[in-house]
Amino acid sequence: MTSLAPLALCPRTRTRKLFAFSVEAEVGFALEQAGLHRSKFRRRVDDVLVAMGLTCAADLHPFALSKGDRSRVVIAAVLVREPEILIFDEPTTGQDYQGALRILELTRRLHAAGKTVIVITHHLHLLPGFAERVLVLGQGRVLLDARSEAYYRPEVLAATDLRVPQ
Repeated sequence: MTSLAPLALCPRTRTRKLFAFSVEAEVGFALEQAGLHRSKFRRRVDDVLVAMGLTCAADLHPFALSKGDRSRVVIAAVLVREPEILIFDEPTTGQDYQGALRILELTRRLHAAGKTVIVITHHLHLLPGFAERVLVLGQGRVLLDARSEAYYRPEVLAATDLRVPQ
């Protein structure tokens, strides 16, 4: 696989900066820099835009989008590189319920495809049915390492300001 340039990170927020003039150019930037053949480039960008629900926004400037849609553009720009390990830090922030489910379903498909996927979130209520394993962190240590029973440990969750999902 071709080595791709590292992501541009914003020092204050540690997030990827958006800089292209269209969503499509933003998503395809790393592939273009790596010199990927145009046919492969086109297919991978189109596939990721579909997966992230961004096909209608392909020609729009990223800053014309909502915060939730811009977050999906950043995810798409990473996914197009086809990494083996993905760490999603609060991926559902700024998403409506359907957008959050779309992202979590994407993480499930990536895991099923053999990718290592880690989701960091305070939105515990969204995880049942998506997370295979749950680590609850607090007070500088792992408080719980469990499967679905993690959702039924209110005493542990209370120590972290997490709430038991309904």
